Amino acid sequence: MFPGVIPFILIAAAVIARAVVSIRRDPRRPANALWLTGALIAAWMLVAVLSRGSDPLTGLVFFLALLAPFLVLVLIVVLIANGVVTWRREGRSLANLLSLLAGAGLAGVVALCIASVVLARSLPWLVALALAVVFACAWIGFLLLADLLYAWVYPRLWRPRPDFVVVHGSGLVQGKVARLLGTRVEVGIARWRAAGGERIPFVLSGGQGPDEPRSEASAMAEYAMRFGVPASAILLEERSRTTRENLEFTRELVHERLGESARGVAVTSDYHVLRTAALARDVGLDVQVAPAHTALYFRISAFLREFVAMLARHRLANLVALAVVCLPLPLIMIRGLLRG
Repeated sequence: MFPGVIPFILIAAAVIARAVVSIRRDPRRPANALWLTGALIAAWMLVAVLSRGSDPLTGLVFFLALLAPFLVLVLIVVLIANGVVTWRREGRSLANLLSLLAGAGLAGVVALCIASVVLARSLPWLVALALAVVFACAWIGFLLLADLLYAWVYPRLWRPRPDFVVVHGSGLVQGKVARLLGTRVEVGIARWRAAGGERIPFVLSGGQGPDEPRSEASAMAEYAMRFGVPASAILLEERSRTTRENLEFTRELVHERLGESARGVAVTSDYHVLRTAALARDVGLDVQVAPAHTALYFRISAFLREFVAMLARHRLANLVALAVVCLPLPLIMIRGLLRG
């Protein structure tokens, strides 16, 4: 073993152990996404070190590094194309344009990098700016990949025996349950039946929006009864307007009916799982969150929206981390330019 390998092994083992402990304590913690990703990186590096460079993953990483420019171009095309499709099918709201804006922004970063190379001699400060932007994009991309990974892993981490099942509303179309909400209700019904059916409450959570003729909860109840759920098993929560209110008012309803020790499963769309889980932890509702499938074109923009919301939850910490990642090397370059 080369000098320093023992401390490296200990650090890698500590990261992996910390990830396991954090996830076991509460799978809903937002930091678990980073701990899991860090543990996977530590495990891979540990294998590479212990195999003395013969690790086959090293060759794969080198190959992906060579492909990186091509992969970035593919990502730009995919994001812009998905943004156009979402815009046409779902409307021109800012939330539906996030994929398109992300693709255009990434294209702008590529253009900035090319310009910094071409104009390096005449505008050396542009190189420092390009480095800062690239590092920022790399860090945000790392956080996004960590969230994507954990969004896939999280629903597979728990197998609770719930005392209740709750389905979150998502808006009505002309007073009726649309496909997105219908999928949530159907997944909720499957979870409810698997947990004992009429033995436990089936909670439907969603108030009446300003453009809706009735509450989302009442529309979901009508939809659920068509699938054989008896009215006697349904509890309606009809006051909420936001996800946090869904959880807060459901907590009040469930604690009154079942007591404060009640544990449950909340059903929402797959792109919305991590933020709902984090909010449930915040408000003190003991639920794990199950995903309902959504169309891929819609999921991309919706997940980007959720990712931005998750960043905003811890904006100060994220801004500090971004500054630490992005600024040191560009500042050193600028200082050198000023001295020169």
